[in-house]
Amino acid sequence: MLALSAVFASAAQAGEVTLYPAPEGQALSDDYKVTVDGKPLDIYRAPVWEPGYGVPSFGGPYSFAYFDIAKGPVEVRVTTAKPLDKLAILPASRAIKHTVSGDTATFVLDGPCQLSFEPDRKNGPLLLFANGPEQNVPSQDDPNVKYFGPGLHDTGAIDLKTDQTLYLAGGAVVRGGVNVKGRNIRICGRGVIDGLKYEKGKGPCRSPITIDKAQNVTVEGVILKDAWGWTFVMTASSDVTVRDLKIVAARYENNDGIDIVNCRNVNIEGCFIRSDDDCLTPKGLTPERQVVENVTASNCVLWSDRAYIWRFGAECRAEAMRNMSFRNIDVIHYCDSYNMEAGFYAPMVVTIQPAEDMPLENILFEDIRINAEGQRQLFEVRPYFTRWARTKTPGRIDNIVFRNITVTGEFAENPPYKILIGGDSPAYPTWNVLFDNVTIFGRPLTAESPLVKIIGEAHNVVFRNDKPGAGAVTAPATASQPHADIPVNNLIASGLVTRWNVAIFAVNAKPDRTKTDEYFRSTFDKDYLAPLGGEGKCVLTAGASVKYADETGAEKAAEVVPISANLISWILAPKGEANGGRRVAYAFCYIESDKDQKADFYFGGDDEANVWVNGAPVLKTYAARDAQARQDAFTVDLKKGLNPVLVKASQRSLNWQFVLEALPAPAK
Repeated sequence: MLALSAVFASAAQAGEVTLYPAPEGQALSDDYKVTVDGKPLDIYRAPVWEPGYGVPSFGGPYSFAYFDIAKGPVEVRVTTAKPLDKLAILPASRAIKHTVSGDTATFVLDGPCQLSFEPDRKNGPLLLFANGPEQNVPSQDDPNVKYFGPGLHDTGAIDLKTDQTLYLAGGAVVRGGVNVKGRNIRICGRGVIDGLKYEKGKGPCRSPITIDKAQNVTVEGVILKDAWGWTFVMTASSDVTVRDLKIVAARYENNDGIDIVNCRNVNIEGCFIRSDDDCLTPKGLTPERQVVENVTASNCVLWSDRAYIWRFGAECRAEAMRNMSFRNIDVIHYCDSYNMEAGFYAPMVVTIQPAEDMPLENILFEDIRINAEGQRQLFEVRPYFTRWARTKTPGRIDNIVFRNITVTGEFAENPPYKILIGGDSPAYPTWNVLFDNVTIFGRPLTAESPLVKIIGEAHNVVFRNDKPGAGAVTAPATASQPHADIPVNNLIASGLVTRWNVAIFAVNAKPDRTKTDEYFRSTFDKDYLAPLGGEGKCVLTAGASVKYADETGAEKAAEVVPISANLISWILAPKGEANGGRRVAYAFCYIESDKDQKADFYFGGDDEANVWVNGAPVLKTYAARDAQARQDAFTVDLKKGLNPVLVKASQRSLNWQFVLEALPAPAK
């Protein structure tokens, strides 16, 4: 079916609903007819790659449509020749109630949402994108705006540079791709960027949206359809916001969703992704090996036909991947493993697989709801190299948290949803993996579950569940740590203590060089950890908060945050406050020793510092100095197992740093 008329090329207002007629000549779906508050909605059509070679069908062509809701409720009526007796509307967390009369289903939407209307599971569904009202629509007359109104536009490559905006009005279909390079760039609107006319690997850009070496970029509201390769790629960029993006790209092998390549400070919010390949995948691919860090995604709906929902580390040419969180996300479909006998593929919801000596740390999955359909695998956390690794060595993993994860859907008496946690070797271990309130068909996940397999150098794998009668269950042997929210460092020859929980207290927010030594000593000697039991006695657990009063008497709270670095520096100012001024910080960790032994400690810091090991003070200095390695040295008796270490450090003004080494003392 084609859109035949341009009479309604502008948006049609229907009270509190805005509908956007498809442009004349656009291929439409005839599988569904939809009305929203009685107004007909144009339905687009999208293909699906069907690979063959023993891989099960991904569901065939499907449909999608979009409209805006300024205020609900609105009534949606969907008519189809498909049987509706097994109709499901996903995600289930939306709890959309429907009625069926003959060939028509009716339901009500209270506000914006992203749904999959499924008469036959993932076979030929209708995707409905109910947007909120448009905000901050740019002017068509602005010379820095590339404006595409309703209609078909064969553009090829569109290049955006510093301070430019690309706007796609509702009803616009742009057949091309977008290159983004520069600063302060925005892509917005309600229209579609369509790659269907391009064969695999032969588009006008690397991907329908390609962000390269850019800063402060916002992409919001548009739809990306039928890429010729990866769908949305950002490389060597920072401060990227992706909001309310819809990706419908499942026609070719390797149609990834969003690839985050050597980027930092990325926020993905309220997006829908149906991709052939991985939905969300941080990668390292640049020769400069920029770190991938500070990535968040929330309030999204994800679907992968052939690969992973999250894949970390398939390509690892990065100094590190760290500090990422994924919250309030619905996984409505993911692929079952196939060709496992040949070792070819084992897709699942999450795989964390660093290689090329790269550390991968501080990853949080929280409030994730997974619609299961009998898949064999669920999560995998283990260092190993893939065929894409240039250096054939594993990486290292530390501090992975799965919190409030629910798996529902297709129950099996012996659930096949396997979870593998592993470490490659002492040089390439996995440390500190927490499963906190993870349930599979209502059953709390424990280390004793037949789903769980822990192999090799995997340490401190902890299972917790808050349901009555189901206490914390810790994985055997390798999990000597009492709490997975506290980092553990091994006593090894390299010496550097790199994993810490840090809390910073803003004593005085304004730098003041007129203060006396007595002032600095008195503010440093105060025990800010008294509410937790006191210095040398308490532990600092990630996520905890410590209340205190600053010099003005204002009540504040210091949050305990996990970080990992060789040199701990002023990277964590309290929320809402700039660096500088008088600060006092605490850093806590465990050092694990394989036996009772002496250890040589070396400390360097700026300015005052205290160190406690196993609750005993071992260093105190009031020196006003710049930090250098090995400014102080002391020897400590360590016990076999975990030894708590607390560092207290401060700065008189501007920046502070400290570095701690702990090495086995040489035999005498």
